[in-house]
Amino acid sequence: MLFNIYIFILPIMFVLLFYSIYIIKFSPKKIRMLGSIAIALMLVRYICVFKMLVSSSMLNLYMLKITYFLNFIGIPIIVFIIGYVFLRRNNINFNYVFLFSAAVIIVYIFGMLNLPSVTKDISGFGYNMIFENNMIVYWIYIIFNTVVLFLSIVFSAKSHVNKIGLYMLAFSAFITILEYLGTIINIRPFPENIFGDLCFIITCIYGITKLKNN
Repeated sequence: MLFNIYIFILPIMFVLLFYSIYIIKFSPKKIRMLGSIAIALMLVRYICVFKMLVSSSMLNLYMLKITYFLNFIGIPIIVFIIGYVFLRRNNINFNYVFLFSAAVIIVYIFGMLNLPSVTKDISGFGYNMIFENNMIVYWIYIIFNTVVLFLSIVFSAKSHVNKIGLYMLAFSAFITILEYLGTIINIRPFPENIFGDLCFIITCIYGITKLKNN
């Protein structure tokens, strides 16, 4: 049953990512450029997830480490972009989004080079990769999503913002927090935390669509 759900969700993720690539072409130049990079990173990440699912051996799978955890870059960049869109603040310079995104990329590269990961055989689900002895990675991501959750709720009370978008952003962050807390305490029904990513991608599509219609 769980395998069927996982197999059902993965193609949906690919469809949503390809659709995101399509609709972001109609966005302003800076958003189009950075958003396309973030979505492409997520696409590469899920190609790796699929590769891990269908692999019959863990031989050389460790080489996928850099790309396997790309959601730790892609999702924050998407959050920065759609947060900017939902707040509708013309006085906020989009260059700050580039700056924050660059900081995330630098931290990610440092983490990938210095924190070892472990490839595990997941019965019925192929393989996955985790930072088994470096839970700090997951705690940082939980803290990031907690901040997103808190700020989304706070700003949703303001005027001239996209309240629905901010609620969706808060919900996506909440699901992600639950998933990664589950990882820390070793409660994980699927080999990958896919539902949070799925919610963020759907929120991204909503944000891009609203931007396109404005």
